[in-house]
Amino acid sequence: MAADAAEGLGLKMVSPSRQLEKLKAACPRSAAFGNPIDVIGDAEPDRYVKAFEIMQDDEKIDGIIVVVTRRI
Repeated sequence: MAADAAEGLGLKMVSPSRQLEKLKAACPRSAAFGNPIDVIGDAEPDRYVKAFEIMQDDEKIDGIIVVVTRRI
């Protein structure tokens, strides 16, 4: 929903490029690596941190929105 809202406001959503292999190595096979990236709902904080660190090194990406879900 956040990606749809961003596009609706005219922001261009890009997919990760050079960092994609690093991201795949840091996440389970069931993760989604397009845009939006989905590190899967069972992710502990360290997986979010690793994905964020990897993506901030991608020169195509100007901003990152992180949506954290938590099972109650």
